[in-house]
Amino acid sequence: MKNIYLASVVACLVAMAGFAYATCGSCGIPNGDESVSAGVPVNSVCPVTGMKITKDDKYTTQYDGKVIGFCCPDCIEKFNQDPKKYMKIVDQNIGAN
Repeated sequence: MKNIYLASVVACLVAMAGFAYATCGSCGIPNGDESVSAGVPVNSVCPVTGMKITKDDKYTTQYDGKVIGFCCPDCIEKFNQDPKKYMKIVDQNIGAN
């Protein structure tokens, strides 16, 4: 009986995850629940693409004690290649939120 219950729970979670996806407007990669780190981003604009992000967007990373939000996972990879460059953009836009 436990196996049937567990299988039902897993099936429900998988089905629900399918409804949680939107797509990044710049790269077409699905936005979902693949959060890199938990927390509310300090920025409202992706520092890589300049696209508006919301507190509900799930792509974040932490840098210098701040949670930084992105529109998609590719942007996190680009950020990690030169974080100081992109942090200048984040810091310029924090006061503009």
